[in-house]
Amino acid sequence: MEQDELKHALARLTALKANLPAFPQVDDKYAQEFDTVLRDLETATSVDLQRYTMPHGRYCDRAFLLVRIDSVLNLFRLVSERRTIGFDG
Repeated sequence: MEQDELKHALARLTALKANLPAFPQVDDKYAQEFDTVLRDLETATSVDLQRYTMPHGRYCDRAFLLVRIDSVLNLFRLVSERRTIGFDG
């Protein structure tokens, strides 16, 4: 696992969540950036994250995108916690 690349990708994902416009529908560029971060996370970890990719169109649903972002952040938080307390698998 490339720790520096992982940290950078998770930082981008956290920043995307924090800076997402507060409208019900947001421009598709945010969903595209999310998918780019997913690919970077896959490269850094070899974890298949395709189940989290966003459908693309002119706009995307902000709430749905936030659910996906939180899901990925929680996944990596859980993996990190398991390693910290000594679990493998």
